[in-house]
Amino acid sequence: MFTNSTQTRRGLADVAVHLQGFQQNNPGGSFRLNEMLGWENHGLATWQLVDAQGQPGFWGYDALAYDGQGRIESILMFVRVEAQLVK
Repeated sequence: MFTNSTQTRRGLADVAVHLQGFQQNNPGGSFRLNEMLGWENHGLATWQLVDAQGQPGFWGYDALAYDGQGRIESILMFVRVEAQLVK
């Protein structure tokens, strides 16, 4: 399961559709992993969008849960944009 502020995706096929949409909206864009923390079956990643020209964009966090075999079970994404800042 992949969840962000606008939608929840379930299953690999649904996540693949989400990623295809991202690539259509951000051709050549990618994410740079800044840091990854983890313990037991939990993880926290910080990342930043990098556009096709290599320029940094917005950044955020992913909270991850892993199953008993170490595979990603869920990703909860937080993007650092004005609409998500707690004031």
